[in-house]
Amino acid sequence: MIEREKRWKLKSDPPSSQVKKKFTITQTYANLSPDVRIRKITNSENQDTYYHTVKYQLKDNTREELEHRISGERYNRIFEVINKKPVVKERTLVDLDNGLIAETDNFIDTGDKLVEVEFPTEESMNTFIIPDWFGKELIKDKSFTVEVFTKINNISSRLWDLI
Repeated sequence: MIEREKRWKLKSDPPSSQVKKKFTITQTYANLSPDVRIRKITNSENQDTYYHTVKYQLKDNTREELEHRISGERYNRIFEVINKKPVVKERTLVDLDNGLIAETDNFIDTGDKLVEVEFPTEESMNTFIIPDWFGKELIKDKSFTVEVFTKINNISSRLWDLI
């Protein structure tokens, strides 16, 4: 699947009337180029779903994503082999006026907050009108990458202090 996305700092909370769903994501990176990770998604009923994901960078805002569900047993085995501190974030899905969905992330260890939108086409990405509760765009900011965040998170520093 082709993933087209943009990312921003979260300036303020989204309108509560647009909040659709909340859950917790625990993800651990096995490799950063390509981006290889495992994820545990815990819903509001404390039910877990597990995924293995590989993402290849195609362009600044576009990656190829290969993702499949795995069992909790397999997740735990891979987690033990990776042996790295996971990134834990609370994700909220927010309906946007144009039929898109914003994903806000609150990083538990650092308190940092960001918002991300995935787009069906490059045109929709380029013509997107940014809501006023979004902050500074990060997708082209080379100081904000998975590599930087993972290294910083593993030494319990704050990402936004570097931006």
